[in-house]
Amino acid sequence: MEYNSGTGGGHAVSFPSPSLDMPPSKSITRTPTELVTYSSTVPFAEARARLEEYIKRNASIEQGVLAKIGGAESAEELTKAVGDVTQGGDFLFFQDYTFNGFLSLLEGRTVPPTKGYIFGNPLIARFILERDLIGGTFIPPRILLREHGYQGHSSGRPLTTLQYHKPSTLLPKAHLDRDKELKKQLEGLDAKIEEMVLEVLDENGPVKGKL
Repeated sequence: MEYNSGTGGGHAVSFPSPSLDMPPSKSITRTPTELVTYSSTVPFAEARARLEEYIKRNASIEQGVLAKIGGAESAEELTKAVGDVTQGGDFLFFQDYTFNGFLSLLEGRTVPPTKGYIFGNPLIARFILERDLIGGTFIPPRILLREHGYQGHSSGRPLTTLQYHKPSTLLPKAHLDRDKELKKQLEGLDAKIEEMVLEVLDENGPVKGKL
């Protein structure tokens, strides 16, 4: 690449062209990741019904909340779209996916019911992401609902588990040490997810689905 200085001397200064063959750089940062597992004898179908009610699955779909969030042109419009679905609750439904169907076909055996969910709330996420956008690697959160069959439990009923990565353990510790507000927001999200899980797997909770 040449650049003419415009001094009238007619001399051109050459600069090396950017290399197109430069490989991408890579770095690895360790995080104190924790995988949380809660188990209960609440039947899978009941736990699923409770979880989907908690994250407002039906309302999120019926009201097209993702499209409304994506198309919002003001903070007020976005906040209203979220509030119309959550009705004072914490979370919205974003996506779900079933694992046992295709695994049963590919493995030639019956895989117990296993379903994953992506859920969240942009009004909660903003306080995390505005402080550290690396949080976008795990925001919105995911959770896995599984039936484990009969495990010798005294009730004679199969176990159901909910598993998720604890949000406050998914960023480098140094990030949280230098930003106490970020740590507070992540621990608040930890608490909200745990509250949801305990309600879903409460063996004395109200029946939402089919036992």
